[in-house]
Amino acid sequence: MKKQLLNRYFLVLMFLLICFLPSAITREGESESDAIITAIGIDKLDNSEDLEVSLQVLVPTPSAQYSQQLSVVSTKEKTVSRAISFLELRLGKYISFPHCKAIVFNDNAMQEGVDKYLDYIVRNKANSNNIVLINAQESAKEMLNSISDIDNSLYFSLNNSGGFNKEYLKGSQISLGDFYKAFQTKDSSCIVGEISLEKASDVGMISIPSMSGGSSANTGSQSSQDNQKTVVNQGESSLVKNGKKIMKLSAEQTRGFNWFSKDANKGFLLIEKVDDKLYKDATVGVEIERKTTNVKTYFEGKTPVYELDITLYIRVAEIVEEVKKDEIYDESHSYLTATLKSKIKEKISSEIDEAITLAKEHNADIMEAGKTINKYNNKKYKKYLKTNNTNPLQNIKFKTKITLKERL
Repeated sequence: MKKQLLNRYFLVLMFLLICFLPSAITREGESESDAIITAIGIDKLDNSEDLEVSLQVLVPTPSAQYSQQLSVVSTKEKTVSRAISFLELRLGKYISFPHCKAIVFNDNAMQEGVDKYLDYIVRNKANSNNIVLINAQESAKEMLNSISDIDNSLYFSLNNSGGFNKEYLKGSQISLGDFYKAFQTKDSSCIVGEISLEKASDVGMISIPSMSGGSSANTGSQSSQDNQKTVVNQGESSLVKNGKKIMKLSAEQTRGFNWFSKDANKGFLLIEKVDDKLYKDATVGVEIERKTTNVKTYFEGKTPVYELDITLYIRVAEIVEEVKKDEIYDESHSYLTATLKSKIKEKISSEIDEAITLAKEHNADIMEAGKTINKYNNKKYKKYLKTNNTNPLQNIKFKTKITLKERL
């Protein structure tokens, strides 16, 4: 009986193998029929209605050591969909975006409004909501080309950098999904990170020859290496409202908004002119190892209050000026003096105040103060909106509490 049962199982298994194994073996690989797109560049051209749409394509190259090369193809058309259709014909492959890590826009596109350029990509069922949006200070096509030229992976150069910035106070990251969540809110505002291209020699980057080439391939290439460009992130960003860039934010202004974020919890502060019993007109580098953020909302009479409570776990990372006492560095010694604490709090408060001023001025609730107040004070906030509907942020009262804890 058992033997008959085993024979039946064996026959069924053989039948399945005969039916499905040949088709699995002969089926085309994904890279044979579909283009593997790792990034999209969209440039709105000057004095023209046309766009230049660029695609960064990952080309697997079978060899003794399996490698992957990046190639950029581009075309000029009036819409993204027409550009993609033309590029499909050029590549001879289907184009979809399951592997796409970043969409890069030039300044013209950002100022005109990126939502209309994203429509085709959002409607593509194979896209990922985790695609990072980036504002290129120069041409998006040039940025993608530069990354290809230095034989570097876009995922490393842009997406990893953006992922790191999500946790870093001096930087910004927004995904396609988060952009549309913000776009659909009443004030429709968000922050998009900016990245620029600089000569590698100007920013102190050392050009490393590709491992796939021999030493002879690099002979006489010093000049081209000197002109080679690299991706540089200075922590700057764009303030976007209704899909359009309305102003550029410096790294410090970006950090001002990031103090409200629960994700951004690491960073570095440079505190100047510290003078007390320990320091003599010193510049002190302070590393923020961790930040916890708590928010409390309530009403004072008819006025909504948004109270931000920040706790920073910090350590003195560098002292540029000699301390007054000729002390040898001691791990157990506290260098977080009352004067230094006061200056740190003053700097953070100043950045937060500027962020609040910018948010009120542009009616851009980046910190989601209105949403948070409404969540916990729904009836009172609805009543408040009856007389403050045009710019709800304008009359919200902000309070800030900063606690510093030293990590020895």
